[in-house]
Amino acid sequence: MNKKEMPAWAKPLGAIQIALALYSAFDVSRQKEFNKGSKALWLPIVLFINFFGPIAYFLVGKKK
Repeated sequence: MNKKEMPAWAKPLGAIQIALALYSAFDVSRQKEFNKGSKALWLPIVLFINFFGPIAYFLVGKKK
């Protein structure tokens, strides 16, 4: 698929995904304690599981 065939929603959605992954990875690196898991568990999840990884981190893993 070339740029001309890419749907109009793909670029903004991709930008949101990258921003969410980077923000959550930065937040994981700053955390000292987690509700469930550790940095070694959450970092690959937020970086490699699109959308659901960062959302799961903020809902389940992040200690408030």
